[in-house]
Order: sequence, then structure tokens, then C-alpha cells
Amino acid sequence: MSYNGFIDIINGPQDYGWCNGYTCQKRISTFMALVQSRHHFDIYLTSTTSEHMRFRLLNPDSSIVVSLCLYYTSLQQVDVYANNIYVAPTNRVQNFSFLMLLDQPNGVTFSVPTGSNFFNRTTQMATFLIDGATIIDLYISQLIVLTFGLPPTTPSTFFTTNLVANSTTLRGVTSDKIRRVDIISANSDTRIRRQVLLSTISLRVEIRDDPPMNLSASNNASTQLIANINAQVKQSGLETAGSE
Repeated sequence: MSYNGFIDIINGPQDYGWCNGYTCQKRISTFMALVQSRHHFDIYLTSTTSEHMRFRLLNPDSSIVVSLCLYYTSLQQVDVYANNIYVAPTNRVQNFSFLMLLDQPNGVTFSVPTGSNFFNRTTQMATFLIDGATIIDLYISQLIVLTFGLPPTTPSTFFTTNLVANSTTLRGVTSDKIRRVDIISANSDTRIRRQVLLSTISLRVEIRDDPPMNLSASNNASTQLIANINAQVKQSGLETAGSE
């Protein structure tokens, strides 16, 4: 755990296995750390981050609020639940009925509600707010990242031909499953901003189902959706930049 230039190295609890041999050693994955209210702490694990992480502050009330940030070793879509209820990230587009994400700065501050969260695609850090009355659960959701190679075009042409919807529809993916779209120039690897003829560009699309609204809800339909899209992608020979 890192805070303001200081590092707290946290070990797990003692082995509770029934023998003294190495092969039967077991440890509960529960880690205790000291934090200060209304401060921000970064958390890094020495191994792969679990698909499900749970955080709580022991004993304090809701007046004690802490900002935590957990590092993930790969690009993920992290769903955050506060007391078993799903909390949308701060960069969600509010006027969409389904989950659509914007590329904008971290909006998690101490003035927003508990459970507010943001995943930084560059640093791969999931930031969230927690208080003494709330249990926070972080789940890695299944995500497919597709990359399309497109011929030279201008930005105005690109945005008026609805290529995103057309390309995904060919693969049996409806527009409400698209969470994020990046348009990358082969020259600069930045977003298209100039009204000039572009070289070959890449369209990167992130696809996933809407997250369950609570932890008790089944996610079998989402698992089947991702499996079906994966099969269609492999059959069509489309490049898959990443899949979880």
C-alpha cells in the first residue's frame, strides 16, 4: 500500500494448514492495513489481482471516508458494488439507458457518494470511495476488445457513416453492448482531431453485457453472450486485441 511517498508492505495471516509440510499450507486472503480518513491510498498486489476483491473499514461509522485505488495487471472492466448494489463509474454517459463510458478524468472525490468509482485505462488503476458503513466489492467483468482495420478516410466521413454500428452488427453485436470506442491513427496513435485525409486507422471497440444490479443476480446470460461473440469473431477472422 502506497501513500504520499510511503509504502506499507502487508503480509497475509499465518498458515492454518493441518500439517507442517509445504504442500498443505493454506492462508486466508485477508489483509489488514491502517488508513487515515479523507486520504487516498494506492494498493498493489505481488500476484495477479483476484476476480473478486472485497474491502471494508472495521468499526468506524459513515463519517470515516477513504479513497482507495487498486492496480490491475491487465486492461479490465471492473464492476463496483456498494453493500451489494451496483454503482456505475463516474465516466458513465448519463443519458444512455445502457452502460456507455466516456474518456474523461477521474471524477472520484470526497464530495461524491460512497461507492463512486473510476477505472483509468492508462494506469490500469480502479479508484473507489469507501466509508465505515459500506462494504465494497470489485468484480472483473467479462470484456471483449476488438480491433478493426479501416481504409483511409476523413474524420467527418468516419463519423457520418455510422461505421461502429455497421461493423458490430455484422458480427451479431447490438449497439447497446458497445461500451467504448477508440479511433486510432496509424501515424500518431492518438484520437482523430484534424479534418485531413487519414492513413489507415484502427477502430477499437469494447463489448460487454450490462452488469448485474446486485451481487445475488446471476451473470450466466452475460457469460453466454461473451462466448457467442468470441466464437463469431474467431469464425470471421477479426483481430481480437484482448478478451477476458
